[in-house]
Order: sequence, then structure tokens, then C-alpha cells
Amino acid sequence: MPSILGFGLGLFLCSMVLHVAIWRCFPIRNQPFRLALLFLALPAAIVLICLAAPSSWRLIPGWPWAAWGLGYLLDLSVSLSYVLLYTGLTSFSPSIAILERVEASMPQGLPREKLVPYWFTHERLAGARHDNLVGSRLVADSGAVLQLQPRGRFIARCFLIFRRFLGLPDLAQG
Repeated sequence: MPSILGFGLGLFLCSMVLHVAIWRCFPIRNQPFRLALLFLALPAAIVLICLAAPSSWRLIPGWPWAAWGLGYLLDLSVSLSYVLLYTGLTSFSPSIAILERVEASMPQGLPREKLVPYWFTHERLAGARHDNLVGSRLVADSGAVLQLQPRGRFIARCFLIFRRFLGLPDLAQG
């Protein structure tokens, strides 16, 4: 009998293969929706179809509801971790850029004066984030003034409350 672990990881692997295939063939338009569809809704639909199918058609006959639920729960937890990390994996990171630059100059290393690469521009560091916030409708750009939209205000307040709860400084204050 296949294991719950194998089933849950198999669901995630199916979503990942589809994600990579779609990502390579089509430009990313509605990234959050696509990720939610592939990593959350598709596995749930697979589990529901398997549960609704007659027992003679099932890939894993005789599994109780709890086993199917635990398999999906494993997939859900791995998928949510991936979806939350996806933005960090695909966007520009100054720390990763520095590591890659130092790695490219190994084994002799990189002199400190060459550490700041040419691509640490305003557009790279702040521009892409600005475009992402405007595109996600978290911030509205009206000329030279940025204004929080209701969703952006909610997210900012949640993070501020959480950072204060942890005793971390307010990032907006510098």
C-alpha cells in the first residue's frame, strides 16, 4: 500500500512539474492566481475525484478518509511553503547577487572595492518592488505620491503589529 508521505509528495511533485511546464511555455500574468490554482486547488480536486470515484477505479483502494486528508495536508503544507517563498526565489536579491558575484571570482576572491556591482541601481532595488506593489493593487501611484490601498494598509498593519509583538524596530522609521 502506498504511503501517505509518498502520496502527499506525489501531489506536490505533480503541481511542481505542471508549474515549471506552464512557466516555461507561457509568460507569467496572474502569478498568485496561477500558483493557487496549481498548488492548492488542483491537488484538492485530485483528492476529491479519487474519493468520489468507485472503489474499483481508485489508484489506492481501501484508504480511509483520514489517509487522503493527511496526504493532502502534507501537500498543502509543502505547497504553501513554496508559494510563499516563490516571490523571493524569482525576484532580485542583493544578498544573493553579492554571493553570486563573489562565487564567480573564486578561488582568488573579490576585492572589497568591486563588491558593489553596477546593477545595484534604484530601478533594481526599489523599482521592481514599486511595480509589484502597484500591480498587486497594494499601493496607488498618483504622480510623485504613493498611497496605500485598503489591502496594502491591512498588510502593513499586520506586519507592524507582528514586528512590535516580536520587539523588532519599525522599518518605516529607518
